[in-house]
Amino acid sequence: AHEELRNSGLLRMLDTYEQVIAFIEQHPTVFFSHQWLARTEPDPNDRHLNAMLRAAEALCDKEGVDSDHLYCWIDYACIPQANAVMKAQSIATIALYASVCRYF
Repeated sequence: AHEELRNSGLLRMLDTYEQVIAFIEQHPTVFFSHQWLARTEPDPNDRHLNAMLRAAEALCDKEGVDSDHLYCWIDYACIPQANAVMKAQSIATIALYASVCRYF
């Protein structure tokens, strides 16, 4: 979940709209969002994860992006899950991230 990834240092945290825009201008970023496949977890058998990995690989091949430098905005990973208020506020910003990511 988001909190585990954040605590392990695997997420890039951006606090303002200006930081988001500046980051996306400098780094190729793809937006991923998907429907949950189970009631308690989004992707229990990694079906969506594997599809996202294939899509990211194809995107890198098509656009000439080094896969080590592609950033992925993935809803479950990027939206806080433990705090209901933060989760709701973050869900409300999904359209913003979708609209500014270079790839969708």
